[in-house]
Formats: sequence, C-alpha cells, structure tokens
Amino acid sequence: MNLKIKELLDKIDEKYPQSRLEKNRLRWRDLWNLNTAFTYPPVALHRGRYADGAGHPVHHTLDDRRKLLITMLDDIVKMGDIDDDYLPVLTLDSGAYILAEAFGGEHIYMGDMYMIEKFLETPEDVKNLPPFAPDAKHSYMDMVFETLRFFKEETAGRIPINIHTPQGPLETLGCMWDSTGFYMALLDEPEIIIRVLEKILVAYIWYIRKQMAIIGPEQCQISYAMSYTHRPPGNGIGVGEDVIVTIGPDSFSLTLPIYQAIAQEFGPIFLHSCGDPSQQLSIVMENTIIAGIHFSQLNAEDFMPRITRPLVLHSRNDWTSFEQFQQYAEVAKEYNMRIAYQFQSLGNYMQAGNDRFHYDTKLMNELFVSIQHILGKIY
Repeated sequence: MNLKIKELLDKIDEKYPQSRLEKNRLRWRDLWNLNTAFTYPPVALHRGRYADGAGHPVHHTLDDRRKLLITMLDDIVKMGDIDDDYLPVLTLDSGAYILAEAFGGEHIYMGDMYMIEKFLETPEDVKNLPPFAPDAKHSYMDMVFETLRFFKEETAGRIPINIHTPQGPLETLGCMWDSTGFYMALLDEPEIIIRVLEKILVAYIWYIRKQMAIIGPEQCQISYAMSYTHRPPGNGIGVGEDVIVTIGPDSFSLTLPIYQAIAQEFGPIFLHSCGDPSQQLSIVMENTIIAGIHFSQLNAEDFMPRITRPLVLHSRNDWTSFEQFQQYAEVAKEYNMRIAYQFQSLGNYMQAGNDRFHYDTKLMNELFVSIQHILGKIY
C-alpha cells in the first residue's frame, strides 16, 4: 500500500470512528425501511473535487489512478469535520454513456468528459446491431475495471467502493441512435426499441456484475451516479434515464419489462432523471419495482403532491438559496415524504470562489449548520 494512501486511510478512521459510522448508517437505514415511521431526513454534502456531470477525472494510467485515489481520500479527510450524514466511500465518475462503446461507438475523451459519437442512423442499423460480446475489448469498461482493481488493492478493504453506474438502457440507446430515428421508432416501431434494449440490457447486467465481482461483497456498494448519498446494502440499484423527460408515459410504459429485468437482478430501482420528468409520475406510482426517485431539478411542489405511495426521495442537488431549500423542505414535511437532502451547490458555499472543482470546507460547514437550523425548525 502506498504510504500516502495509508496515511489518508488512517486519518479517515480517526475522523469516522465506528460510533459515528453506525449513527449515520442508522439514519440511512431508517430512510430506506418503508415499514418504519420516518422522523428526520439525512443530509449529505458532496465530496470530490470533480462535480458530477461536469468533469470525469482521468484514470487512463496507473499514475492517473493513484492521483485520483489520493485526491478522493484527501477530500474525505478535509471534509471529515463536517458533521453531516455522509459515509466515507470511493466513487468513480466515468461518464454516463460508456456502455455504447461496447456496441461500436467511438470512445472520445474531450473537455474532461468521456463521450460517445452517435453511430446508428437508420432502423436497419439498429436491427443489425450485434449482440453484446463480453469477451471483446471494451476500452471504457476495461478502464473502469482496472481502476476498481487498483482501488481495491491499494485500500485493502478499509473503505467501501461504489460501482460505477452508467445511464440506463434507454438513455444508452438514445446516445447511440440519431435522435430523429430514435424518437420516431418509439412512436411507430416500438418493437425495434424493445429488441435493441434487450441487447443493451445484457451488457448492462454484465457490467454491473463484473464490477461487483472485482470489488467483492465486503467492500462493494451500489449507488447511482450522484453517489454522495448512501444506499444501504440490499436496497436495489440506481438507474438514470434522463431521456424520460422527452417522452410520454405511453412510450415509457413500453420499456418497463427492461426495468423489471434489472430489478429482478439487482433489487428495486431508484430512478434518476434530470429536467422535468413529472409526466412519468403515474407510471412510477403504478410500478412498485421503483422504490425511490431522484428528480434532480424539480421543486417540491411540482411533484410531491402526486406521490401516492411510500417512496424514498432524494432532493435536488443544486440550490439557489436557503429560502429555496426551506420552501422545498416545508413541502416535503407537509406531504410526509421520506427524503434525504443532498448538496452539490448553493451559491459559493460549495466551492472556492468561482472554481467549482475546489471546495472551501469552512463555508461548507457554515452551509451545513444553516441547513440543520432550517430542518430543526421544520421537524
């Protein structure tokens, strides 16, 4: 083990003794246990100098991986004095769309983002898409596997590791196929969509299973991409499908067998979408395989009145003001939502000046204290 890595792990152990870890775990277990009364929301501030979706840290080489691991551990140490409900974990943001490369997409690292060029143009291209070949070379997935192996070896089981969660099968298809053809097929030839989603599903399940095997059951955690919030083991998997914002409930309903298959493999689904997917709420309410939602840019009043069964909610992550947060939390309390609050930004409280890749931990602690004060008045 690298001496710097060992030193950082020792500091994390000091800042997060077992008593603190158990207190925080209990808060998350209570959130996810739908059979218990909900009393108080967990709160987690984002860790990691790279903002989710804004940049993907390089991990092409051994030196990249070591630098990334040290940076992640250092951030956990620096923010360890903030008494939120965060539980230390290593996360890996390798982009949302990397599964598309396994079907022929060109992998591109550009502007600190792992990206894929669209490569399906006609229905014939889609119909002729070959099945997933697990033994082929897959540059993006192999890079993730090597990074996880490095994390596991260097940390020797001393800190949990989240699997990397790509976007779901429908979103993956949307980034592979010319947009016009994709949306027209959803309306006119949905059987094409289902057939190709079944191929992507095979890759999706293989990719998740492979990561779980690499990390091992003692160290592995499953969360969705915005993984500074915690999901207790056994509570399913997060699936991100931003594309549901752009389609109607009828089209989303057609794809439900794919999500049922994911839930059969990994447990109930925690559904993420950016934008405004509120037109899908009736589908969510009808399907108990969806155990929770993260609609990351909606205000509470825009969707909470339509929640008709117990769900776990994670709040939006980008906030404009404490007033906006207070209004959101008041609505959540009014409708008795089981909710966790997460913070990736709130003015300059989550960053140093205008640099969103560096945090000011003093300001972040002030943010947390203010949030706790607001929640204390509401609850």
